[in-house]
Amino acid sequence: MTTCVHQTEGPHCLLIKGTSPATCPYTQICDTIDSGVMILDIKKEEIISVNPCALSFFKHVENPYSYSYFHSLLSLGTLDPELKKKKTGQFTINPSGIICGYTAYFLNNNLLWIFLTDITDQKRLESITESMEIMDNVGYIFSGIRHEIGNPINSIKMTLSVLQNNLSKFSQEVISQYVERSLDEILRVEYLLKSLKSFSLYERAEIEKVDVSDLLAKLLRLIGEDFLKKGVTLSYEAQMGVNWVMTDPRLLQQVMLNILVNAVDALKGREDGRITINVTGSSSLVWVQIKDNGCGITPEQMKEIFKPFYTSKEQGTGLGLPIVRKMLANMNCTIDVKSAENIGTTITISLPEGTC
Repeated sequence: MTTCVHQTEGPHCLLIKGTSPATCPYTQICDTIDSGVMILDIKKEEIISVNPCALSFFKHVENPYSYSYFHSLLSLGTLDPELKKKKTGQFTINPSGIICGYTAYFLNNNLLWIFLTDITDQKRLESITESMEIMDNVGYIFSGIRHEIGNPINSIKMTLSVLQNNLSKFSQEVISQYVERSLDEILRVEYLLKSLKSFSLYERAEIEKVDVSDLLAKLLRLIGEDFLKKGVTLSYEAQMGVNWVMTDPRLLQQVMLNILVNAVDALKGREDGRITINVTGSSSLVWVQIKDNGCGITPEQMKEIFKPFYTSKEQGTGLGLPIVRKMLANMNCTIDVKSAENIGTTITISLPEGTC
């Protein structure tokens, strides 16, 4: 039973007026809800109240009722009650392995209310779905690689064959040109092979200075032919001088693939399916806009698109866009979606401009 915050123990609240103690509504609510509720006194450094659901989360923890345990678990040392009234996050409870999401509120400078939710199953489903999303998108890459890798290899073979048969005839300058041509094709193959490593998904973003125009151009070259087979035309334009961003290239590539795959799905049945990508820059940000002329999203669907497990597709998982937004948030980026039913959808991503 939850301890009433108005007295040391028991289900009755002496603050409720009447001739006899009445049951505290707080304890009635907290005893029945399926979310964990805790109250900590920051100044006294003590736990005031824990409801049954919260107790069930920590039943395998040795001495879970110490203030220091929760202070460390929730990183309360980074929370200044004078400056920040709310904190959200997640943590894993060992040894049970339960993953808890939490929201902490300061009601005043002393009391911190913490609401806990078991998100273990949700995180596992996200992990599975992320893997499925990756595998779906790998198909587009493999299709492009099968086509693209043959061209440079054939070019290298032809160039070296001509060079071998004419070593005694060609001048040093001509020989150098043939060698440079072969090296360029080898670099092309090398990029294609490196792209196979672009699909390992991880929480921690590794931010670096990236030429976003180069990244997008190479990505579109890989998937362009496969999109054409589906009746979709891809076009790309970049503002002059807008190139460098601070991002994780692997995560950004995965984000773009997820968005482009969604756009292709929205273009099914369209005879003139088009996807245009524009890169512009302003206010220390680089904006990547992906626009399609597909079926669009209804106003009702727009309210739900970033909610986990919501989907309008027959075989969709409902985690594609939430995962995209999470990836972008890990890179200090944002995403905005505008759409009109039967007209199309425009997705705009903001990326921090690359520093010199």
